Amino acid sequence: MSSNVPPSVGQPTGIHSAQYAGAPGAAAGYPQPGYPMPAAPQRNTLMFVVSIILIVFGVLDLLFGLLAMIGLSQVSATPILVLSLVFVLVVGVVLLVAGIMGVKNAANPPKGDLLFKIGIGMCAIAVLNLIIGVAGHTSIVAGIGSLLLPALYVVAAKQLKDQSA
Repeated sequence: MSSNVPPSVGQPTGIHSAQYAGAPGAAAGYPQPGYPMPAAPQRNTLMFVVSIILIVFGVLDLLFGLLAMIGLSQVSATPILVLSLVFVLVVGVVLLVAGIMGVKNAANPPKGDLLFKIGIGMCAIAVLNLIIGVAGHTSIVAGIGSLLLPALYVVAAKQLKDQSA
């Protein structure tokens, strides 16, 4: 292209013309035919969905724990009541952190090992919750149900971990 010949229709103009000189009509940021797009990492859908549910449950645990703390100030608190309230708040924080980390790293296979360890920790907390529930004569079905999300989190983290290997 000489400087006194106007560009034809579809030819790039301006400061980027040299960059797209070989591709008529090319615009920055748009894929061109014949040029492969770089593949974005695939998000682990199971990890993403379970993590969203964990975030919701974590927020609910913290909300109900804080409401119980307000109600606790109105009655005489026994040590076991205070201990169970602290347990609910700790579980809420763990669920919230695990959920946020799962959503953030659902497409990051190198973080699969860390998420796997977090999932094992959540399973341990769920087993502890089941033991406390059985000792307190509550429903075993509810205790087993509390193992479901941490187990699914571990499965999803294992899938993510295997992608990086």
